[in-house]
Amino acid sequence: MVRLQVLAEHLTPHMVARTKQRGASWEQIAALLGMSKDTVRKKWSPPTRRGPAPPRTVLTPTPPTDPPPAAPAGRDHTGDTGGPRSPAPPPSGTAPPMPFLAGQDLATVLSSLQRASGYSLRALAARTNMSPSYLSRLMSGERFPAWPKVARLARACGADPEVLRRVWEASNARRDSQPRPASLTSALRFLHLRAGSPTPWAISVTSGGDLDQHYIEALLTGPDIGEWEDVHRLVQLLDGEPSYFLPLWEAEAATPTTPPTGTSPPAPTAKPPADNPHPASTRVEDLLTAFQDALGPTHPPPLSPPPTILLELLAEYGDSEENPIPAAIETSRGLLVAVLRTGTRKVFAINPMAAARYRDRHSVSRKKSDPGDALVLANILRTDMHAHRPLPEDSDLGRAIAVLARAQQDSLWNRQQLANQLRSLLREYYPAALAAFAAWTNGLCRPEARELLKTAPTPARAARLTRTQIQAALKRAGRQRGIEAEADRLREVFRSEWAHQPPLVEDALGKQMLALLIQLDAACTAADQLAEAVEEVFPQHPDAEILLSFPGLGIQLAARVLAEIGDDRTRFADARGLKAYAGSSPIIRASGKKSAITRRWVKNDRLNHAGYLWAFASLRASTGANAHYRRRREQGDWHAAAQRNLFNRMIGQLFHCLNRARPTTSRSPSGPLPQRPLSLRLETVSGE
Repeated sequence: MVRLQVLAEHLTPHMVARTKQRGASWEQIAALLGMSKDTVRKKWSPPTRRGPAPPRTVLTPTPPTDPPPAAPAGRDHTGDTGGPRSPAPPPSGTAPPMPFLAGQDLATVLSSLQRASGYSLRALAARTNMSPSYLSRLMSGERFPAWPKVARLARACGADPEVLRRVWEASNARRDSQPRPASLTSALRFLHLRAGSPTPWAISVTSGGDLDQHYIEALLTGPDIGEWEDVHRLVQLLDGEPSYFLPLWEAEAATPTTPPTGTSPPAPTAKPPADNPHPASTRVEDLLTAFQDALGPTHPPPLSPPPTILLELLAEYGDSEENPIPAAIETSRGLLVAVLRTGTRKVFAINPMAAARYRDRHSVSRKKSDPGDALVLANILRTDMHAHRPLPEDSDLGRAIAVLARAQQDSLWNRQQLANQLRSLLREYYPAALAAFAAWTNGLCRPEARELLKTAPTPARAARLTRTQIQAALKRAGRQRGIEAEADRLREVFRSEWAHQPPLVEDALGKQMLALLIQLDAACTAADQLAEAVEEVFPQHPDAEILLSFPGLGIQLAARVLAEIGDDRTRFADARGLKAYAGSSPIIRASGKKSAITRRWVKNDRLNHAGYLWAFASLRASTGANAHYRRRREQGDWHAAAQRNLFNRMIGQLFHCLNRARPTTSRSPSGPLPQRPLSLRLETVSGE
């Protein structure tokens, strides 16, 4: 695992640099990597030279006749590259050192001159009357400037324009006459050198397995010229222009020394050879996939499945079905976790906060890297595997119910959030609608309310609705009873005296409300469809009968409880572990003579939320639950604390009933647990 993380660390800078050369912004690269813009820019931007430069060629300064204007006070001199604040400019009369080679490109010389001068791009742009973005393109080689601009830039940096003129003339001459290499191989070698000399294996990984590393090495060394499709792909991977290499390939393909027509290079392999000492990892494939759009539309998705390659790497270190290697990871979901959980392998989901505490055991400098994190996770399993709980071995049906139950819960939260936004908007200009729908359960989420808002998005249009129009809207929403009486009530509310916004403002707010209403309709539809899916799947589970036997648990709420505790009986050693996981049991913080009993803040929030609803619904469904709640209130507990105590008792009973595979037969949560199976079953009460 450490070797895979090191591989990803080596590939990431090359991918970032390559994407930046193609014109991508730091915001786009940060979005691809899942990091902030400042972090990406500080981590992978070219370093700014500080202090004196190496003793090489130094430009002799020419004292300017008119000194350039100073930057205004208080101006931010932070450069466009995102580096730290630049140092103060050198004193007048001293030339900043600017090292460069004789045949160096003009863009490189300008970039070195800017860094040696100590000015940021923004400060230099103010002194030369150019934009920072234009200066950035000059120094990256995207634009070639005219001589007056180069001279102005040299004077602003305190350098001799005549020395820079020779570099500009040489670069301009090279632009006019571009000598072509004598052969395709030499052209590919030059392109390979300009790209930073990446290894053939790295190029093969970047191609997604289309080009084999041995085939790439043959193309770069010659004499094999290969097929044009392969050469075209290699040139694109090295950031070259294929049209420049096509005449060279056609010339060599027409020579008698080339292989006869029909001969093709070795077929590209779908994955690296078995003896490849550097197999790709999931992190590498994630990088390649994330940068796919930025690197160009011709970059295909990786052909080699990353999890398969990872399993092959584990097999090299002794992993087998009889003795699988345990794995530690900082997440409990995803395709990688699903592949690792195949067979009898134990997968430990380590909380990122706990992993950070383990990292501080060996170093307090707060340094962090992917290889270091992999080593920390490996050490956690080597030393403290007994202190961590592996992922439960739930059945496929239990995991499917967990997906649907969590999605249904998320849809309800999303629906309520949109309903709150709509209520807040209606309060600004449409109080009549809020008053009309206040008597309905679920209010704005009801189909009748949404249909009426579509028919009359403003108070003025609602006041003009006739009794027939209101009745038609209620019928379209699916209402079948009490339509005439409800239509009369709504018509009276809409025609009452209410405060109004100006007509233009009211129409604009009505359009905003319709846009928000579309989102609410979609959220309500999604919640209803997911609820139907849960009602269809949950009764098929063997534990459904036990869960539904508890007062206050309906199908939806019981599915949420099952989704969080799972159906693996070995997950929790005793009821105390389940109570702590649900956050219902208190926690004791003691130090010396001081001790405090408080609620748990680190818990399963979904299970804790379901427990709150379960305890609340059981107050009316069970006389024993109501008596236990009243007893806790009389002892001084507040409402939430009393319900949490009630949930703590009921989830303990649920643990024992699940382990014994018996439905509950006790109406009171404080009563005794059943000692023998009884045929009597409590009534099923919906908790929704």
